[in-house]
Amino acid sequence: MRRDYVNVAILWFVMTLAAEFSLPWIFQIIFPGVAAEEAAISDESFRLLTILATPVFTFVMSVLGYSLFSFRAKGGAPEYGAPIRGNSGWVWGMWLFITASLNVVVVIHPGLTGLAKFQGNKVPDLVVKVTAVQWAWRVSYPAQIIDGATEVVLPLNKRVKFEVTALPDDVLHSLWIPAFRQKIDAVPGLVTSMYVTPDKIGTFDQDFNLRMQCAELCGTGHTAMMMPVRVVSAEDFDKWVKDQAEPTDPVARGARLAKTQGCIACHSLDGAVGVGPSWKGLFGKQEALEDGSSVTVNDAYLLESIINPNAKLTKGFKPDIMLKDFGTKLKQDQIDALIAYIKTVK
Repeated sequence: MRRDYVNVAILWFVMTLAAEFSLPWIFQIIFPGVAAEEAAISDESFRLLTILATPVFTFVMSVLGYSLFSFRAKGGAPEYGAPIRGNSGWVWGMWLFITASLNVVVVIHPGLTGLAKFQGNKVPDLVVKVTAVQWAWRVSYPAQIIDGATEVVLPLNKRVKFEVTALPDDVLHSLWIPAFRQKIDAVPGLVTSMYVTPDKIGTFDQDFNLRMQCAELCGTGHTAMMMPVRVVSAEDFDKWVKDQAEPTDPVARGARLAKTQGCIACHSLDGAVGVGPSWKGLFGKQEALEDGSSVTVNDAYLLESIINPNAKLTKGFKPDIMLKDFGTKLKQDQIDALIAYIKTVK
């Protein structure tokens, strides 16, 4: 039995050594891009916890592997092994001491120390308000008087506070930016907050982890609930702010509203069938309805469909998918802009 203990100890040491030396290489492969100070803190914590957990994992695997190899049945009639009736006091006492010590250590660091770094500075340089709606993000910058941004643009090395909520009559969503390693629930009627300090210039086109993604299954359009994130220099951010003036052209306004109000999450622009009818070539078309009748898609029909989505249901589509009060939350000029845009989608 003593020889078995020695063999297991040697196997455990070799497996642990090999695993610990391979971890840096593994981390380089599995970790996505880092674009915020908080992401570096999160990754550091994960690395430390993995390093501490590795000897425990290799110990279990070495004991299990050695037992399967050395004590397996070797011919003859199978029979039960001799019973093992407990362990000596020093065995369970040592195990309790080691595991309790590890727990205390990780609670303090990276637990409390990491939490302090995440929540330390609560004086933001920039506030971004995000409202979740099936199935889109409505983004505004109050201080910059920007409402309805089609992307999240953040200045480099500035403390950003996200104020996140969802419409009172909506479902639960969750805002997640993978490159920042943070997510926060978007709860209907409740404002939650998340602090981020971007420290690397980048775009969604360069790194797909720079995106604002819903991380809570919220319905049929869940996967489309994504918005690109861009980290830019302070000068480029100021330029972007100046470029965000509300378009005067109704079609351009409608195109922006279609993105910010979540319309294109359900209505495709290329003819593909989605949650709702495609907008491609829709205007002027004869549309078959669920009640067996048909209607010509004109201004009046589009206006009615926006204000009262269930009034005339297109054949093959279910009622109550579109929010009933969607149109009542838009101004008349916004509805007119949407209709103007839909008419141009050919």
